[in-house]
Amino acid sequence: PYTGTWKNRKSSSKFLAFGKRKSSTDIVLVHDNYGTWNIFCSGQVKEIELAGFSFDREGEFDYKCIMQSDEKIASLIVMPYKQPKFAIGEPIQNRDVFITLPGGRELEASSIHRTVSNKRELPSPVGFAIKSNNNILGGLGRLDKKNVILLSSGVIATEDEHYVFMSALGLWFFRNNDGKSGMN
Repeated sequence: PYTGTWKNRKSSSKFLAFGKRKSSTDIVLVHDNYGTWNIFCSGQVKEIELAGFSFDREGEFDYKCIMQSDEKIASLIVMPYKQPKFAIGEPIQNRDVFITLPGGRELEASSIHRTVSNKRELPSPVGFAIKSNNNILGGLGRLDKKNVILLSSGVIATEDEHYVFMSALGLWFFRNNDGKSGMN
């Protein structure tokens, strides 16, 4: 089992029409087999407000986590979703996530959206599927109205189990700090 601590910080500032929201999370995660991992996650959203309308400016990435234990380092990067040139209402937030493991191996994650019939109900993701190539290793979602980290049976008792868990934990903090989550 995992034990650990976390500290979450959020701040925002605004000057004239320009503003930014920042969040950062420090996590210490301890496991009997995988040791102690220090995880630092941060994100920043820059916005412009004109005539009562607020627009987010796209950055290189929306959120980044660095996970480290001794010499081992892994990273997780949540990319911005593509803003349509014209949209009525909030755009669908199709998110891509890139995960780099120690040794350079890469995993990816993509957002999962709740649907009603054949239409998406919420523009923001309700979860993420974590994959290696097209093989789903696990993910982050909801079960019985609670947030859960899910693992594929083929991942359990492998080193990927730990990396999928840490990545899903980082994605949970991203959704929690993003403020536009369908997972709250």
